[in-house]
Amino acid sequence: MRLESMISSPFSRPLRAWRSVCQIIIAMICLATAPATAAYTETAPQGVFLFENSVIFSRIQGHWHDDGSLGSLLEPVERYEVGGGLQGVLIADVDARFRVVVPMLLYGITDDISAFVGVPVVLLTSINPDLDWIPGDFSPQIGRAYSEDDFWEWAGSMGQPKPGPWEGNRNTLSDTVIGGRWRFSDRIRKQLPDGLHLAVSAFAALPTGEQPDPEEIVAVGTDSWSLHSQGELGLHLSADYDLMGLMDERVLVGADVFYEAFLPRTYYSSTGEIHPLLLNERPYVGETYRMNPGDFAGIELTATVTAIRGPARETWLTRRAPGLADSQPPLLRLSFTYGFTGVMQSRWYSESEIWNWDQERFWAPGYKNILGAQASISLLRLGVPLDIQAGATSLNLLPGRNVRAPEMLTAAVRVPMKFW
Repeated sequence: MRLESMISSPFSRPLRAWRSVCQIIIAMICLATAPATAAYTETAPQGVFLFENSVIFSRIQGHWHDDGSLGSLLEPVERYEVGGGLQGVLIADVDARFRVVVPMLLYGITDDISAFVGVPVVLLTSINPDLDWIPGDFSPQIGRAYSEDDFWEWAGSMGQPKPGPWEGNRNTLSDTVIGGRWRFSDRIRKQLPDGLHLAVSAFAALPTGEQPDPEEIVAVGTDSWSLHSQGELGLHLSADYDLMGLMDERVLVGADVFYEAFLPRTYYSSTGEIHPLLLNERPYVGETYRMNPGDFAGIELTATVTAIRGPARETWLTRRAPGLADSQPPLLRLSFTYGFTGVMQSRWYSESEIWNWDQERFWAPGYKNILGAQASISLLRLGVPLDIQAGATSLNLLPGRNVRAPEMLTAAVRVPMKFW
């Protein structure tokens, strides 16, 4: 049924009021965000809420090592007989998968200042270590080198089970993120070239995530360091520039320079309760140890192309504002992103200097090379106040160093809301 056929019904007054509110919301959104389609300098209009919900599917199978090679998430574990030679080497072809949902709410304090809060929730983490075995030295006790079955039979006699697939973090909070953004170029518009917009953003992560179980070999937590996607305190300086006159004003470029810091944290060491041979740190590490993660610093560059501008015809959202139809966001935009993130040295503090060095060696200074692509569909031109986004991100295509190498698929929706 068409909306016009309902206007004469008993609900006509509420419908007219609701439609008027939507028109006001859409008008403010279009006017405020049209020059910032790369999102680096985007803010919500004054008094308007923007609700965004993202679903992220992530898969990690490798870790970029210090020499630039892509290897397993777990280092090989050499096992020796007591007072004897090398039994063999445990190697793991780890496959870790994450499902995360990220509801986020932005609110326009003014047209150029927005506050936001994000509450990431890990729906499920599953990890398959897929352990394999490289035989070691000849063992006089059994008359040959230990096979994989020999090793796990011997380990079982010592109370050590073979680690298998692990699932956890069902519907578990990650660190809650709060922050704000100021598009300060609005205040100095006359001093800047046409099409250039500048913003500064800051955020902090509240410690609502969980640390990994110290007794599980392949467990992972949900705090910021465990996910390793962003820091706990961040400062970003961003720019968007509309390349006017290029490709019929269809190209927008953006840059985001950032520094993100982690805070020191304390962890409990493992006691060997589950893995007495493979994970028993407490006798030499102590009950707890401290760790100061390496901070992030880097830059992200994005080019956004308007693939389909869409119709500029009048809809029920623009009927009372004739000039608004052509100023609405394009129907389809395609974005391509390159990011470089430098990762600084992480430090461990325990009762064992050797153990500290071994952890720091694995998490030495490094970098991430990130490639991404995204499609954004805005239905405003069709009379629907809704944005839909889908994207893919990879850290596998370009080499990195001392960092994990995830691949991610993301889907998101965004809707505007106004309550007063």
